[in-house]
Formats: sequence, structure tokens, C-alpha cells
Amino acid sequence: MVLDVLANRIPFVKASAEAIALAERNGCDLAITANTVTDLYFLLRRHLSDGVRAKALLMGAVERVIVLDTTREVCLSAFKSPVSDFEDAVLVESALRWGADCIVTRNTGDFAASPIEAITPEEFISRRID
Repeated sequence: MVLDVLANRIPFVKASAEAIALAERNGCDLAITANTVTDLYFLLRRHLSDGVRAKALLMGAVERVIVLDTTREVCLSAFKSPVSDFEDAVLVESALRWGADCIVTRNTGDFAASPIEAITPEEFISRRID
């Protein structure tokens, strides 16, 4: 979702940006994992072919969210997670420790075994809380 906005990925940017704006308007805390920041930089730099611009865009995003640490305990729990993709399991374990209400992603299928509900940006928007 963050990549959709930062890279202006059509057609996904509209719903992703709206979901982020809705969450911010309603005082929701937004979080990403520390390893997601590095993944986003890698993908954004490649998409833009410009590392300086990628850093600037990503820094602006990071300033608006909580960055969750990827700790030893998170990694050990992720190894035991029912979520089969390890990177996704790390995200879920980080979200569990933080107390997240949901995970907003376009890739909900990868989170079918997650104890935290994964919803699309469109689903988040449809649950409007304002």
C-alpha cells in the first residue's frame, strides 16, 4: 500500500492514498516494520531509477508512521508462525506485539493464516470510522 502511493502505481494509488488519508484523519496510528522500510527503498529506487529521490520520498513516509523494530523475539516467533511466507510472518509477529487491529494490504491471500485480520485498502475505506 505504501509503495503504491510513493511510486504512484496506477490503478492502486487511489485506494491506498485514500485509506492512508482516512486513517490519519481519524487519528489511527499507522505502522510499518523496519525491514519493510529497507524493502520499500529497494523497490522504490528501482522503480524510480533514482536513489536520492527514493530516499526523500521514503523519508517523508517514515516521518508519518510508527516503525516497528524487527527483534530477535519477532524473528523466532515468525519461524513458528502459521503464516507460510517468512517476511509476512515477521510483519504479523511485529503487528501482534504492537497490538495492531488489522493489516492493510492488497495481498490479503498471503495473510490467510494470520491471527490479525488482513484487509484491502478498499475494505478499510468501506469501514469508514469518521
